[in-house]
Amino acid sequence: MKKAPSPITAKGPSDNLNFNIIDTLRARFLAGNQVRVIDFHESVRAEVMGAIKTLQDELPIVTGWQTVRQSFLSETRTRARSYHIPEAFLKEVAA
Repeated sequence: MKKAPSPITAKGPSDNLNFNIIDTLRARFLAGNQVRVIDFHESVRAEVMGAIKTLQDELPIVTGWQTVRQSFLSETRTRARSYHIPEAFLKEVAA
């Protein structure tokens, strides 16, 4: 009878990268900065989205849209989703 393979529990470099991203984003949010996924390199955007979703469990992160580029001639607008923490929460935490 074959045994089921044991789950992998070893931490790899991607786990450390994910924790670094979470710590970096937490610091940016608590400093009152807006975070846009488009500002990160394409290779780490999936990890950034995962980190933001993880941080939404512990911080009141609000989402919105921000216009990145707009052309009146072709009537197009490029928008990016932005994330931030409301000012009221930041004032409450600082007090």
